[in-house]
Amino acid sequence: LVHGCLAAEDNKDILFIGSQTHFLAYDVHNNSDLFYRECPDGVNTISHGYIADCDVPLVFTGGNCSISGYAADGEDKFWTVTGDNVCSLALLDYNQDNINELVVGSEDYEIRVFHSDEMIAEITETEKCHVSYGDERQQVWIRTS
Repeated sequence: LVHGCLAAEDNKDILFIGSQTHFLAYDVHNNSDLFYRECPDGVNTISHGYIADCDVPLVFTGGNCSISGYAADGEDKFWTVTGDNVCSLALLDYNQDNINELVVGSEDYEIRVFHSDEMIAEITETEKCHVSYGDERQQVWIRTS
């Protein structure tokens, strides 16, 4: 369960709800579904924002070895695979090029960094990784299980 904005021209919060089989984007202001998608790989974690090569904000879902990114209309604009079950997602400017990268923590003890759908870094940890990001101070926290 995450909330955020998916339209650059609109400040309305959308509620994002993931389960082991489906993903729902719910417009709380209009009390209606924005879109509803089947997710055969499940939804373990959710994040939203801008990423390279996409001019609209996306909501990202991480599941069983896959990551999907959806636009406000529900269109699948991003998809890639990763090594194991995704347990965390964070969008941040990893390589300081003023473009967000997608940082992924997974159950195989790896942190992977994607610039668009290309993996640009892989870091091995000793336990399952949870990545979080604080916008205000540009800090990244990595917590192991």
